[in-house]
Amino acid sequence: TQKVLFHLTSMNNYTSGFKKPIYYETTKGRELIALSDDELSSIRINFESMMLGEFFDINKYEIIIPQSSESIEFLNSYHLLDFSEESFSNVKENYKRFNKPNHIYYINIYKYHKDNKHEITTYFYNIIYWGEFTRYLNTKINDGGMNWGTNGSYFSHVDITEIEKELYNKFRSRLNSRGYIGNISRIKDNLFYIKLNNLNIKKNMLLQGITEYDFKNKGREHRIYDLTQAIKFLKNKNDSIGQSLIKNYNNEIISLEQRTGFNRNNSRVFSTNFNYDLKVVDILDDTTAFAKLVQLNYPYVKPRVGNPVIIKSKD
Repeated sequence: TQKVLFHLTSMNNYTSGFKKPIYYETTKGRELIALSDDELSSIRINFESMMLGEFFDINKYEIIIPQSSESIEFLNSYHLLDFSEESFSNVKENYKRFNKPNHIYYINIYKYHKDNKHEITTYFYNIIYWGEFTRYLNTKINDGGMNWGTNGSYFSHVDITEIEKELYNKFRSRLNSRGYIGNISRIKDNLFYIKLNNLNIKKNMLLQGITEYDFKNKGREHRIYDLTQAIKFLKNKNDSIGQSLIKNYNNEIISLEQRTGFNRNNSRVFSTNFNYDLKVVDILDDTTAFAKLVQLNYPYVKPRVGNPVIIKSKD
């Protein structure tokens, strides 16, 4: 059983960052307002009811959505809302406190300031996912030497009457769809051979290749290369988002080269959103599928032999 921890919050000290168009064009400079405790409590209860109803007879997942004030305070204090060293170390605290979850979703929810009372209220939310790489479990996990990573963050805004439904549909699709099915064993001319560990894979299925960085297997060098290619591409863009990404990527390269923060550990394994979509062309035998490249998440993504492959989610 996979334990999935969800934390729905609305932290005041993060609203100022989200207001800046240089970071997130979706807000376009509009003021974001943190939700009250009562509003958040209602959303948590409704979301929990939907998720527990969806997965009550499915042994694959145990859904954990803390409701007590003590748990909420703890999760806000040891938050995982960014990619800082602080957040990475907080994974250990969350892991110990909530009975060793395999997946953690932090959902930071705000509502836009309304210019007038007749304006429709909309929510803005930022989701960051942290997950355990079960393929690389080791005995150090209880000491904090965990192989955890994140596939990045994403944003949305929906009508207030749809917020619980929006989150429910997003995670129902994600949890029902995603699953590790094998690794890339060979690449030739945008054609991919996948060594399978799941024999239920069928012709014409959509898959997703995950660019995973394993520091024990040239992951540090691969990450520096990928970030360098991304910077070269983004330099041709004049938008504020691209310039912000260039700054972040340059800082990450420095951290990787100087081995600072959570990049100092040579046993680190992680992934981001440098992924790519595949479609199964044929099943060659009991252990190998043949797939073609459908789309890169970004033009600078570089697929590699050894990358894990999952079922593509529907969201």
